[in-house]
Amino acid sequence: MAIARARDERARFLVADISGDTDILTLAFAVIALFVAGIVIANTFTILVAHRTRNSPRSAASARPLPRSGARS
Repeated sequence: MAIARARDERARFLVADISGDTDILTLAFAVIALFVAGIVIANTFTILVAHRTRNSPRSAASARPLPRSGARS
Protein backbone atom coordinates (compact mmCIF):
# COMPACT_ATOMS: atom_id res chain seq x y z
CA MET A 1 0.00 0.00 0.00
CA ALA A 2 2.91 2.35 0.70
CA ILE A 3 4.24 1.90 -2.83
CA ALA A 4 0.89 2.91 -4.32
CA ARG A 5 0.81 6.03 -2.13
CA ALA A 6 4.34 6.92 -3.13
CA ARG A 7 3.41 6.58 -6.80
CA ASP A 8 0.30 8.73 -6.31
CA GLU A 9 2.33 11.42 -4.58
CA ARG A 10 4.98 11.29 -7.29
CA ALA A 11 2.29 11.56 -9.97
CA ARG A 12 0.69 14.56 -8.22
CA PHE A 13 4.08 16.21 -7.93
CA LEU A 14 4.82 15.69 -11.64
CA VAL A 15 1.39 17.01 -12.68
CA ALA A 16 1.81 20.08 -10.48
CA ASP A 17 5.29 20.67 -11.90
CA ILE A 18 4.08 20.41 -15.49
CA SER A 19 0.96 22.50 -14.94
CA GLY A 20 3.04 25.31 -13.44
CA ASP A 21 4.93 25.65 -16.72
CA THR A 22 1.70 25.35 -18.68
CA ASP A 23 0.27 28.46 -17.01
CA ILE A 24 3.21 30.54 -18.20
CA LEU A 25 2.95 29.13 -21.72
CA THR A 26 -0.80 29.74 -21.79
CA LEU A 27 -0.31 33.33 -20.69
CA ALA A 28 2.38 33.90 -23.32
CA PHE A 29 0.16 32.39 -26.02
CA ALA A 30 -2.77 34.58 -24.94
CA VAL A 31 -0.66 37.74 -25.09
CA ILE A 32 0.66 36.88 -28.54
CA ALA A 33 -2.85 36.00 -29.77
CA LEU A 34 -4.26 39.33 -28.54
CA PHE A 35 -1.41 41.23 -30.19
CA VAL A 36 -1.96 39.48 -33.53
CA ALA A 37 -5.74 39.99 -33.29
CA GLY A 38 -5.18 43.71 -32.68
CA ILE A 39 -2.98 43.96 -35.76
CA VAL A 40 -5.58 42.14 -37.89
CA ILE A 41 -8.40 44.39 -36.67
CA ALA A 42 -6.35 47.55 -37.23
CA ASN A 43 -5.40 46.40 -40.73
CA THR A 44 -9.04 45.61 -41.55
CA PHE A 45 -10.18 49.09 -40.55
CA THR A 46 -7.29 50.70 -42.40
CA ILE A 47 -8.27 48.91 -45.61
CA LEU A 48 -11.94 49.74 -45.05
CA VAL A 49 -11.22 53.45 -44.59
CA ALA A 50 -8.90 53.53 -47.61
CA HIS A 51 -11.53 51.82 -49.77
CA ARG A 52 -14.31 54.18 -48.67
CA THR A 53 -12.10 57.23 -49.13
CA ARG A 54 -11.17 56.15 -52.64
CA ASN A 55 -14.83 55.56 -53.58
CA SER A 56 -16.31 58.68 -52.01
CA PRO A 57 -18.26 60.95 -54.40
CA ARG A 58 -16.09 63.94 -53.45
CA SER A 59 -12.85 62.38 -54.60
CA ALA A 60 -11.34 63.36 -57.94
CA ALA A 61 -10.88 59.73 -58.97
CA SER A 62 -14.60 59.03 -59.05
CA ALA A 63 -15.51 62.21 -60.98
CA ARG A 64 -16.37 60.80 -64.42
CA PRO A 65 -17.40 62.94 -67.34
CA LEU A 66 -21.18 62.99 -67.80
CA PRO A 67 -22.59 62.28 -71.26
CA ARG A 68 -24.25 65.10 -73.15
CA SER A 69 -28.02 65.15 -73.03
CA GLY A 70 -28.38 64.48 -76.74
CA ALA A 71 -25.73 61.80 -77.04
CA ARG A 72 -26.68 58.25 -78.01
CA SER A 73 -25.24 55.31 -76.16
